[in-house]
Amino acid sequence: MAKVRIEKEHCTACGLCNAMAPDYFDWDDDGLMGVIQEEIAEGDEDLIESCVADCPTGAIIVE
Repeated sequence: MAKVRIEKEHCTACGLCNAMAPDYFDWDDDGLMGVIQEEIAEGDEDLIESCVADCPTGAIIVE
């Protein structure tokens, strides 16, 4: 099963991923975006790929 993560050094906390997929992304204690659900649920692959494509800094990684 694929997992999603955020490279914190590239995150600018623009909030786009949280707006698109709030079940997966939310702000952490550092004021940056964090992953709240790592494993990508069946049927959410396109949603997460859209987040990857739309992230302005390329901080979202699917493994």
